Amino acid sequence: MRVRSLDVLRGVAALTVAIPHYWMATRAAPDWVEGVSIASVEVFFVLSGFVLAPQILYCLERDFAARFRIFLLRRWIRTLPPFLVALTLVSILTGTLFSVPFFQYATFTYNWVHIDAAKDYFPVAWSLSIEEWFYIVFPIVLAIGVRAGVGLRWSVIAFMGAFLLLRASQAAEFGVDARRLVLFRLDSIAFGFVLFRLMSALRGRWTPRIMLVTVSGLVLSAAALAWLIGYLLMGPNLVAHMIYNYVAPLFAALLIFTVHSLDRRLSEKLAAKIPLMMGELSYDIYLFHIPIIILKTMLPRPNSPILDFGIYMVGLVGLSYFVRVLFERPLLAARPRYPDPGAGEFTADDTVAVHEADRPGLKAAVDDG
Repeated sequence: MRVRSLDVLRGVAALTVAIPHYWMATRAAPDWVEGVSIASVEVFFVLSGFVLAPQILYCLERDFAARFRIFLLRRWIRTLPPFLVALTLVSILTGTLFSVPFFQYATFTYNWVHIDAAKDYFPVAWSLSIEEWFYIVFPIVLAIGVRAGVGLRWSVIAFMGAFLLLRASQAAEFGVDARRLVLFRLDSIAFGFVLFRLMSALRGRWTPRIMLVTVSGLVLSAAALAWLIGYLLMGPNLVAHMIYNYVAPLFAALLIFTVHSLDRRLSEKLAAKIPLMMGELSYDIYLFHIPIIILKTMLPRPNSPILDFGIYMVGLVGLSYFVRVLFERPLLAARPRYPDPGAGEFTADDTVAVHEADRPGLKAAVDDG
């Protein structure tokens, strides 16, 4: 089953990246606008780790090599084709097709340890690069740890601790750019995996009253953290930017936890197709708002800001829907399936949140020791 509230959150996160970028490109915008878009990317990171956690755990259960190969194929078929289409479109519009940055973007090597701001013509690609490398590195690290007898919990701790030490030792050299570098940010998605494990452990143990109090506190905490993220992001202090790498995922985790906890109540008030559509189009909105913005800057703009924004949104949603229906859906339908159909009801977007407690034998297979 899909979690409707997370579909809505995914759609809102995409829009709160696309709209601030439009505002920043077409008119003078205050600093906090950029902070909103960056915080939304952090939500995407943690949400990705959260919804993919069941598949990663499934790969660790047994037959890791075979299942992991399918996991990668499913992720690549889901993410790479629309990314390459958007990259090609942006490259054509900017006259950079088949340039060195084009191939770096296409191979997700553009922001491994450095970003050349002067040549960065597809600014959302940095986050996709972190995602793609996470798909490869994180499951392999966990599989090695589990097989070596270290246990799942300590493997995750070691993975995240390595990035903490790396940032602490290299912060002065890379500075604020470290926020967008693969070498420093793979653990940001791992926060979502940890959140999934934590929510699975707490499942069924809280009374409704305690849950209500907790969720209310989390809503207030998320609001405070959102303000803090904007403050840290805009400040020149290097220490503040170091803290950001943990405050931002914490904010995103609290937000996801709150929304997911309220899912049943929220779902009762949401039309069935609206959340699904928001979730389906979120990735395309995230990718294709850049070429739409570039195209709009090349064409005459109406005098009315409202009309100009309306044209942007119609064009963005229309293009995203076109790519989704005519291009992506046939590819998603052709993806390989996992060998055990009963192991998990993964949707076309791999967005199901299956608790490991519902999967016989899974907990034993990835026992923490």
